[in-house]
Amino acid sequence: MAAVVGALTIASGSAQVVGPAGTRPSPSPSPAGANASRPLPAQPPVGVELPPEPAPQRVGAIVGDLPPIPSTVPPRLAVAPFENHSSGETLQWMIAATPFEIAEKSEQWKRTGAQVGKVAQAERLFVREQYHAMLGEVLADLWTEAGFSVGAAEREVFARAPVGDPYAVQLFGRGLGYLCGAFAPVVPATATAAAGSAAPGPPAAAPGVDLKAAERDLAKAVLIAPKLAEAQRIFGELLLMQAQGDGRVISRAAGKFAYASDLRPDYVPALRAAATAAAAASKREIAAELLRRLVRLRPWDLELRYRLGEALWSVGEGELAVRELERVLTRSPQHLPARRALAVVRAARGDLPGLIRELEAIEVLAPQDPEVKLELASAYSASGQWRKAEDALIAVSVLRPFDVPLLVRIGEAVKQRGDLDGALQWYQRAIRTAPESPAPAFAAAQAQFDARRFDDASRAYTALQRFRPELGATLQALGAIGLLRARYDEAAWVLRRAVRESPRSLATRQMAAAAELGRRDAAAALLQLEPALRGWPKDPVLHYLLGLARSQLRDRAGARAALTQALTLDARYDVARAALAAVDVGGEPGVVFTPVIERPWGDSAALAQAVARFHDAHRELLAVRTRHQAAVVSILALLGQGPLAASAAERVAPRRCPLRRMAPPWSQAQELMRQLIRHGVALEDAARFLIRHDDAGYSAGLLPGVRTQLAAARREYRVALADLAELRAQWQRGVASELRRARCTDALLAAALAFPRRFPSGEEERAEAVPPAAARRAPPRAMFYVDNSQCPDPAMVWIDGESVGVAEAGKRSAFVADPGERTLCLTLPESASCGDRGTVRQVYLHDEWTVTMHCAK
Repeated sequence: MAAVVGALTIASGSAQVVGPAGTRPSPSPSPAGANASRPLPAQPPVGVELPPEPAPQRVGAIVGDLPPIPSTVPPRLAVAPFENHSSGETLQWMIAATPFEIAEKSEQWKRTGAQVGKVAQAERLFVREQYHAMLGEVLADLWTEAGFSVGAAEREVFARAPVGDPYAVQLFGRGLGYLCGAFAPVVPATATAAAGSAAPGPPAAAPGVDLKAAERDLAKAVLIAPKLAEAQRIFGELLLMQAQGDGRVISRAAGKFAYASDLRPDYVPALRAAATAAAAASKREIAAELLRRLVRLRPWDLELRYRLGEALWSVGEGELAVRELERVLTRSPQHLPARRALAVVRAARGDLPGLIRELEAIEVLAPQDPEVKLELASAYSASGQWRKAEDALIAVSVLRPFDVPLLVRIGEAVKQRGDLDGALQWYQRAIRTAPESPAPAFAAAQAQFDARRFDDASRAYTALQRFRPELGATLQALGAIGLLRARYDEAAWVLRRAVRESPRSLATRQMAAAAELGRRDAAAALLQLEPALRGWPKDPVLHYLLGLARSQLRDRAGARAALTQALTLDARYDVARAALAAVDVGGEPGVVFTPVIERPWGDSAALAQAVARFHDAHRELLAVRTRHQAAVVSILALLGQGPLAASAAERVAPRRCPLRRMAPPWSQAQELMRQLIRHGVALEDAARFLIRHDDAGYSAGLLPGVRTQLAAARREYRVALADLAELRAQWQRGVASELRRARCTDALLAAALAFPRRFPSGEEERAEAVPPAAARRAPPRAMFYVDNSQCPDPAMVWIDGESVGVAEAGKRSAFVADPGERTLCLTLPESASCGDRGTVRQVYLHDEWTVTMHCAK
């Protein structure tokens, strides 16, 4: 037999249950109902100061199956752990288990209630086997005396035993005590919130915490009573404490939380822990569904609604996410995490006024946070409010005086306001802070170029030649200044160097050709245009410049064709249209060209444009890749390979290459590979620009949504590089080897593409008549010479016993015969005959071969 005395205090919206006979309340609170998203504490925070109950407010309509936030919030509970004042250790398990069960059952039953100020007491004697029934009677009497109506259903909830085996409950209570340090000496402190309260931090080095002993008892408890949901959940918390980043242990803890929530679908701490674990494992849909269930169970919990809003946004339910976050902020305007989450949503949806509104509210709540000011400055810059952006950035620069990207951003804001001299002062400050960084120096030079201060810009760019990685862009800018000043010789000399430094730069090629045309050197312009047109065959500016070069060379037909092609590529190219009109009337059009410099270091707007340019190039790359893959599969099918070869018979490679049918997909695959390379070059240029700025810290000036796209671009760039390498390997090691095995050479395929009727397809091969054998070509002939200039008599010339002519006396005579090894005989008339001594020799005849006759004088 044992006696239990309980006391319940409800005041100012909180409730406290005070302990049984043989025990008394411990100042250390119980972990009952602690937030399962974090480990249980050994010594939770002291004291619970609850805000006054909010006044009823009008809430919005129910979103889907989510209830609105109620106008009243139920009182919060604080249950203190007990101390064992008995002579034995048999009641030790009750120190943590009894407060835990009191809090769990009270939280499960009590959903609403008014504030009261009463103290209720109850006393019982009980047999250990009837512990849960006794505790239920005590709770019912306490709540009844406190002024709450407790019916039969509530009494049944209070008296219900978690499992049938009391030993499992005792093991659970003992493990819970070891876990939260309840068996340590009493340290004075006040009680804190119980079930469903905010999660405390992990027990770092709290006295009385024994994780090994807790693990032993909790493991035994879940082994004896696997359906004890509370033990499963607390065991999961213990595993999280011990995980230390081990993914297998974390997964095991998540399994415990999920099992506990399956055993009790309305068990709020287990659902909360399972939702947190699912979110940490990137199982967003599962986390969102668990949070929905939690909000239905606790519609007044603003923290749960905030987390639900984040989860809904992560699964693509933007409207519901915004409504839930706005509900939280309507009830609690100072809820900073909800403000931040809503700001992220506004930024991702492109709602710039809404983003500024949220960031301004966050700045009021966190005035000392420099990151908020930086985000607000980015939003002001994107909306054109440069004065406000400048003020916000200057406020941060007081805290970060040596932040070079920040100083450059301030200069950009000042320049956008129209104060170029003020901007140059900020740029110079950044240059003095980091003279090894090229970004502020390029920002100053580009600002002077844009303001058409060509003398200052020329000096600035000349000094920038010390930065070797950006030398091509520097030389290009110097060439552009020469073009704008009409100093074509100087511009041409600099731009030739720029082309050598950046051969893949289209703008540099265009400028170099324009400079050569300006100095009327059309031949030199063609040297720039011909390789450029091979790389960019559809660029209208290159065709326009080609037309001007042809015109300067007096090739009017070529000029007309090039200018017409430029207008075909861009019908709104008025400069090309005017040049074509001048050519048609017999005139020579002048060079009308405005250089556009490349900016290796740009501002936030240029960075945002580069992000968009990267994603456009990536989409084009993926589309071309899909078409290239289809062409490859078609080629393999013609060879009896791949997924399109439907039957086993078709998978046998043909004995002869079906050239006529193979040529079109082969040509298409070759052209698509060239397009892949062109799009890959554009993708690489944009990616290098973005990576360079991101690594240097200049991406901080972007909006949050654009920064997310930049991070995605870096990942996609790595994947694209690997994908292009795989495509090359697929063609070289797979398709090309199969084509060689089938004797489909590139030369034959090119010929079949050019003259398809000369090559039969696979089906026509047998039906076509065998073409007549072509007449044998006459063997080539060789012209050789017999020099008879030293002899007074003519000589007879014989080849292989046949006479081929007479070498006249005193002359060098030419003869024609079959080339190769031959028998040559030279005889004088009416003297020796072929075969006599000195008349026959073996020679190798070829063109220009000569033999000289020597005669006695």
